[in-house]
Amino acid sequence: MWIRIDCSLFETNQHINSLRQLLQIMTYKSKFNFFIDIGAIKNESIFDLFYPEINEIISHNYSLFISSSPTCNITISENQSGLSIEEAIIFLSNKFYIILENSTYDAHFLQALLREFKSKSKKINNHKENGWLDFQMGGGAENIIPFLNGKDLKTYRCFVLVDSDKEFPLESNKKTVLENFCITNNIPYHILEKREMENYMPSDIVENINLLSQSIKSYILLNSAQKDFFDLENGYAMSRPNLEIRKKLVHTFYSDVSDPNYDNLRNGLKSEFQNFKKEFSELFISATQEGLLQRTAEQNNPNELRDILQKITIQL
Repeated sequence: MWIRIDCSLFETNQHINSLRQLLQIMTYKSKFNFFIDIGAIKNESIFDLFYPEINEIISHNYSLFISSSPTCNITISENQSGLSIEEAIIFLSNKFYIILENSTYDAHFLQALLREFKSKSKKINNHKENGWLDFQMGGGAENIIPFLNGKDLKTYRCFVLVDSDKEFPLESNKKTVLENFCITNNIPYHILEKREMENYMPSDIVENINLLSQSIKSYILLNSAQKDFFDLENGYAMSRPNLEIRKKLVHTFYSDVSDPNYDNLRNGLKSEFQNFKKEFSELFISATQEGLLQRTAEQNNPNELRDILQKITIQL
């Protein structure tokens, strides 16, 4: 994340104490990239009031910004369009949270991405190792908005990552309310393309849960799109005739599944576990980059996993 600090804050010495505090936060362990247009500041003597190492970082960031022309995510200024110095100090001091529907189980999926896509995860892992980033329990998608409404959204730093909960590819967006809330409040977010995080589990890992299980054998026979939207825990949850009556489009989506395989998958894979949510999510510990990429190769956005990491990185 690049932050622009407006030149007007340096034209007098009235903000000097706040600027010192702000720059100390931003330069500690090179936590943030920031740009100050030092060439446009007339009050050059103000830099004598900062530590020499701070001025070196200011100069380095200036050169880096001029050479790379990145986009600034945040502006710190006296104008209402940006953050004030006081707000910026609070905002940049706050830990960054990745909000998950269930931080206990869903974290295993995200940890697999951080582990297997190291080149895309450098900044995220650095923030996590330094205690600047953590996972936050959202309490289910329906509780994320009430949770966020309890925060000062101007200074609360977060990224929302949720399941799509879609039962077939062309189903309408089930997270419209949450998505609109995030857009309105400038909260970065990502809604998964597949039904749930469990649907990103590499097929070879699922197959090896129980080589003798008829349910798992039937799951492996599903095509890639069907695996993307199948409820791994609960299955179809009803008979085929009832599915046709109650969820005709879902029934059509699985129409090429044989009756024996349908029956094997009617109740999902939960019988293979004592605690499905806990034990299945822990299988991501064994996921490899190759396996994760194979599971996303045929979806609309095969680069989704890298895109998630990039979306988070630009907020740091």
